Amino acid sequence: MRRNRLLFDETVSRDDVEFTAYSMDWQVVDKQDASVAVPFRLIYRPPGSTGLVSYVEDAVVALRYLETDDRAAGALDSIRTRLSMYDAEHVLASLRGAQSADEARLALRSTAVMAPQVCEPQWYEAIGPWFDNPHRGVRLTAVLVAAYLAWPELAPLLEHLAASDLDTDVREDARVLLERMRRGLARIQ
Repeated sequence: MRRNRLLFDETVSRDDVEFTAYSMDWQVVDKQDASVAVPFRLIYRPPGSTGLVSYVEDAVVALRYLETDDRAAGALDSIRTRLSMYDAEHVLASLRGAQSADEARLALRSTAVMAPQVCEPQWYEAIGPWFDNPHRGVRLTAVLVAAYLAWPELAPLLEHLAASDLDTDVREDARVLLERMRRGLARIQ
């Protein structure tokens, strides 16, 4: 089944989500506390749905989002009218339009959450240039995004960083990720 996600605006808190879900009669069915490699999840069942909606706080990319499969995708539409959220098109536009290193890092972190599970040309073209950005933090964030996405198409960009980046941390992170990708262990989410 296809994964559906909506990314919360930075101003939306967990309390906002809990209050809104309660007001929409969403039932809490599970809670998963965060660990080093696993994000916090609060799992809901919307009324009349066979699917589940997960509220996720991902500390690695410092973002909060909702996730569901196709069985409860309509629930995302209903909560979207009540809380400020971003969809994949907004994230792709942000990635393409980022001007500063801070904007680029936020757009890349958002991409880790919102990009499709299978590489699509428009996403690849928007992500690719950030691997060559002069800012070390942007390149490190690009490697992090590659770990989330685990698209084989990103391997050449990672190989370039692993072989020739001027920053030791960037080279090492790219090298480790390439090894994990080869062993099928790269996808964080």
